[in-house]
Amino acid sequence: MADVGASYANDDYAATYFTVTPAGGLASGLAAFDAKGGLKDVGAQLTASYRIGDNWGFAVNAGYRRLLGDFADSPVVAKGGSADQLSGGVGIFFSF
Repeated sequence: MADVGASYANDDYAATYFTVTPAGGLASGLAAFDAKGGLKDVGAQLTASYRIGDNWGFAVNAGYRRLLGDFADSPVVAKGGSADQLSGGVGIFFSF
């Protein structure tokens, strides 16, 4: 299964996780930055599953998301991370 998507975040979310206050900048060495909300990211995910018998199976997934706008431009991301976000997982399931 494949899916694509985008997510939006408001100003409060942007301020909490991506803004660097002047005091925070002094403490961390990052430049002060006032992040605003908007389109946060776009991405895609692939998931595959396989049944082992009637009840058991396993699944794997891999995803990619790209941060956009102020979310990508924040010093938290630009200096301490990456606008490119990868994810993956493996799981075992039981159905009844």
